[in-house]
Amino acid sequence: MCNSKKDSSRDFISELYKNKNSQNSQREYALFFDETNNSRVFKLRENSFNVDEKRYFILGGIGVLTANSKNNVEDLWKKLKGVNNQEEIKFKSIAGGAKDFPALLKKTNFQEILKWLFSNDYRVHFEFMDNFYYSITDIIDSLDFFNNTDYHRLLKSVLYQAMKYDRKKTLEVLSENKYPNVEKPERFICGIINVISSYMMTKSYKDNYEKDYARVFQLILTVLEFAKNQKELIFLTNNKRETLIDEYPELYRQAIKTFAEYKLFFDHEPSVENKFNSHKNSNFTFIESNPTIARTKNEFIDLDTHRFIQLSDVFCGALSYFLNFVGYNADQTESSILVLKQMNHEQKKFYIQWCKIIKQSLRENPNFVIRICDIFFELLDKSIL
Repeated sequence: MCNSKKDSSRDFISELYKNKNSQNSQREYALFFDETNNSRVFKLRENSFNVDEKRYFILGGIGVLTANSKNNVEDLWKKLKGVNNQEEIKFKSIAGGAKDFPALLKKTNFQEILKWLFSNDYRVHFEFMDNFYYSITDIIDSLDFFNNTDYHRLLKSVLYQAMKYDRKKTLEVLSENKYPNVEKPERFICGIINVISSYMMTKSYKDNYEKDYARVFQLILTVLEFAKNQKELIFLTNNKRETLIDEYPELYRQAIKTFAEYKLFFDHEPSVENKFNSHKNSNFTFIESNPTIARTKNEFIDLDTHRFIQLSDVFCGALSYFLNFVGYNADQTESSILVLKQMNHEQKKFYIQWCKIIKQSLRENPNFVIRICDIFFELLDKSIL
């Protein structure tokens, strides 16, 4: 969000990187980046959002050891069917009509890419943001009566579970109170209390959270009752009207800072790179993924570099499918686990390769995997890997 008080008081995204040990890997990498689901801004509309809140923003791609002078990208291109004469491959063409992750695992070209990444010991890196979750974190951060930051993420997570369950009621509360510019804190907090209390009467709550997290739900209700007397919610004032997130460039900035010792190559994104024109760090560059266009712009480096950007697009698209497969809610996750058990031998084989590639990348460097999401989704994501 855009509140200057928030900017000076905390930097949620920066903290995610700061809390990870990036020194696990002593090896130098070149990191290639693309993105998917970049709406540029995430906004509240009347009883809706400007984009599907279930589609996470993803920035990520392929990691290549700089000491590896033989990347054999040409070998992969020769194995990909129907792309030999293409200047640029995209996730859409690799997906070949697949609409979900299990279907994607059946596609020959995607299988070839996974085999190549796995057998050549390449790494992947990514950060993803749950837009809806990040949009409501300021509610907890604005409460005066709860300063124990150790519990903040858990409180944000249970609040998120309640708010996303009844989308209609939640959007009504947000819209009626002109979120994120809350003029009447007591009315807004009463609305949030009602959303949480209603959720605690549902089967979803009783099946998934009552046993282990009932005290946390009760705690947040108690804290909100105290907060009714607050004159203002500090991070929910002086924000751009209806604008929930316009901080996507911050994810680029943090990657540039975190991987300062690496060479970074980003696919062109004008809304982002314009903000970095005066950046003093020279460890990154924005380039065209299409080598022919790159040549016309005097941006051509070498064929492998531009192809790694293209492979990063494929990876981000596949990761988006995977996150959707993991599930937006507990019921969907149970269904996904059932689908996983019913996969054929080939699907399971490549699913295991996919998981191993991510796990090996995480072991190489914890900062290769950054999740901006509720704690329950992170636990599900880790368990299904």
